[in-house]
Amino acid sequence: MAVVEEENRMLNQGDGDYLPLGPALFELWGKDHWSTLSYVETRAVDYGGRLHNPHLRCIPDIHPAFAHGAGINAETPSMGSYADSRDCPTRLKGNRRLWMHDDWSCIEDLVAHGLVEVVNVEKRDVMHPDGYGEAELVLTDRGKELVRQVREFKADGGNFAEFEASGPVPEVDLELHEEAAAVLRSEEPFREFQ
Repeated sequence: MAVVEEENRMLNQGDGDYLPLGPALFELWGKDHWSTLSYVETRAVDYGGRLHNPHLRCIPDIHPAFAHGAGINAETPSMGSYADSRDCPTRLKGNRRLWMHDDWSCIEDLVAHGLVEVVNVEKRDVMHPDGYGEAELVLTDRGKELVRQVREFKADGGNFAEFEASGPVPEVDLELHEEAAAVLRSEEPFREFQ
């Protein structure tokens, strides 16, 4: 029997399985949130903030504009490609799994907690008529500080799943989460995120 955990913004399905009811609680972030934040930083430094979709888990039903792989090059998907990540839940602390939550959902959570900003989004029909859309993100000052902590932790032999952020917990902005979700979950052509 499913139990709503209002304080965690999740629906507890039992056995560590959850469904999201809003942005994931910062204190529960695990491997996938921290690796996604680090990936955003790498793309910001080396590629002007443009993300490369085949490196991100994507559930086409949730983020259709960023779906990749299926029908594009199904015989030889790119290394690390997660064309349909329905069976790859977001891993949280304490062996919790957040189903129907992909890396794009992690990005929505990063936005909601003020760690990254969406600069622009180019949807599939604008950038790649037969492929996928792209997004450009920038890190906020708090996002840069957390990435610094993650890098230091990893350099000392730690892993994403065990990382614990220090400093104040960023407050969640539910309105910002809804705005980010509206932009990232839509299949509408290009739309500036402001």
